[in-house]
Amino acid sequence: MSIKLLTVVGWCELNIVRISALCQHLFGADIRMIGNRLKEERERLGYTQPVFAELAGAKKRTLIDWEKGVSSPTAVQLSALAEVGIDVVYVITGYRSAQAAQADPLTNRERHLLDNYRHSKEEDKAAIERVALNAAAAEQGGLTNGKKAASG
Repeated sequence: MSIKLLTVVGWCELNIVRISALCQHLFGADIRMIGNRLKEERERLGYTQPVFAELAGAKKRTLIDWEKGVSSPTAVQLSALAEVGIDVVYVITGYRSAQAAQADPLTNRERHLLDNYRHSKEEDKAAIERVALNAAAAEQGGLTNGKKAASG
């Protein structure tokens, strides 16, 4: 099993190098541009360098090198980062994937809030919804999503 996994990982790493070379040829992308876009995606999602590096299975110093264009992540590392929301197509090519272009990406803070909401009891969800509606109504002058905020 581990030999098969190493073979697949090796194949992925070889092909990410080929894809990067092809992107550089087709789009003028170079390793510095990939690093800039990786940093942009990290910041868009609200991750710090240490947390983002850990999500990729790398050290902070390695992430800094990626962002500076000294080196680049492997296919396995990009796959891990895709799991937390980066647009890998964008990082490599500079073009947003159709899925990412249509999505309204959540920040890390919003993702945690949504996760907490999903793990709440129904009566707590209702309370959270009332608080959110009232807070938004106060910001927007009384109406949100076509509903008048409840008073009290």
